[in-house]
Amino acid sequence: ALVATQDRRAFSVLRKLAADSALVVRLAVVEALPQLNDPRALNIYLTALESGDQVLTAIAMQNLAADSLQGRQYLPKMIAAYRRLKPPLEVEAAQIIFQSLARCGDSAVVPILEEALRVPDRAFARAALAPLKSLTGRDYSDQLPPATVPQQQWFWGDIKDLSGATATIQT
Repeated sequence: ALVATQDRRAFSVLRKLAADSALVVRLAVVEALPQLNDPRALNIYLTALESGDQVLTAIAMQNLAADSLQGRQYLPKMIAAYRRLKPPLEVEAAQIIFQSLARCGDSAVVPILEEALRVPDRAFARAALAPLKSLTGRDYSDQLPPATVPQQQWFWGDIKDLSGATATIQT
């Protein structure tokens, strides 16, 4: 809503909110900033790359890659940010990240996307298909894993040991 006002003071408020302790606030700022088209947003995007949060990193990459010059200039930082994310990555975040990396138009991204194709999670691997094709012109569909391989093997003893366990979910 603040961005929609197009008030000249909006950026200074958003800059302060970009340092908020609540992730949801920082995420809202990074999502809103492109609407202001203010070059000072660059520092906020670069800080978001360092967050370690998948979604915040993905949106920051998307914003950086939207400007072809920035995308090329900051591609090494974007790649490093992706490498620092702890797996498993959410498929939606991976889609944004892979599309953003490919949008930079640099062939250095191809090995990263090819590596994603080898992850035994079909949905995750599929996220790399269109970005790879946009960079190389090749169709990699035949390299998708046939099915998602379970990441954890559960045995009866593991489940039996959970007897009486509880969990609390706070929202």
